[in-house]
Parts: sequence; structure tokens; C-alpha cells
Amino acid sequence: MATERSEWLLKMLEMDYLECDGNKVVNEIIYGPGGKKYRYCKHIAKQRVPGLPNDLLQKGKHFILIQNPLNLLPSFDKVVPPSFLELGLGELVSIYSELCALGRPPPVIDAADLQQNPEATLHGLCEDLNIPFQDAMHRHVETFKLKLKNQLTGSSCCAI
Repeated sequence: MATERSEWLLKMLEMDYLECDGNKVVNEIIYGPGGKKYRYCKHIAKQRVPGLPNDLLQKGKHFILIQNPLNLLPSFDKVVPPSFLELGLGELVSIYSELCALGRPPPVIDAADLQQNPEATLHGLCEDLNIPFQDAMHRHVETFKLKLKNQLTGSSCCAI
């Protein structure tokens, strides 16, 4: 099953295919079968899809990744005029509030902390989420640092 899922994900990447059915993504990819105990799922708050299953926030271990909006504005302005709505800040606060209302207040990680001291930040996050730290996470931080330079919005993240 894990191989099928990996092949399906590779096919999506090769074909530049993007599944638009949010429920299908949740059920087949996020909750789908796989060989890993933990999955990192990044959700861009601005692109939150209405009508997804309510249990999406109830399952998994969530954290919020933020970046100072003043650092976002120059790059964002190159694409679209920045606004509170376009930056997704209201939706990010909504996600945080919903998780708190469920009794699951998420840790909030500042992207600057992750860039400046990735190991300590990741160790603290893993402790907050009660998941084991793995050295392989460092590889993902380096990728994250490169992507962060181009990131335009706040993120809600989940470890399933």
C-alpha cells in the first residue's frame, strides 16, 4: 500500500497534477495508508478549503508556523497587492482558535527561530507534540530554509 501511495504521489508530481477535491486529499493522502508513523502535512491558511471533514483538526498533532508579516510584504507585493485577507492572517488566527476550542492549543513556531537555531527549535517542537526527534528532520529544515525565502503566507501544520 505504501508503494502505491508513493507511486501516486510521484505521478502527481510528474504530471504536474493537483488534486482539487479536498476530501479526497484528506482521506487518500493525509489519512491514507502508508509505512510512516508520522506525516508532515503543510496547509497554507489562506488556501483553507471550506467543507473539509471536521475531524481534520481533531486528528493529528498540529502546530502553527508563522513568519513576521513585515518580512513577507516585499516579496508578496511582487505577486499581488498585500492585504490582511491575501496574507491569510485571519484564517490562521481562526485555525488557532478552533484548535484551542477543541482543547488542543497548538505550539506556535516562528520561522526566524527555525532558521537561526533549527535543532533546538525542532527538539522543542517534537517535545511539545510528544513525538520523537529524528536526525533526518535536519534535511527538511534545509529545504524549508530555501522555500521560506519564497513563502508568502502563514502555515498551519500537522503531524499525523
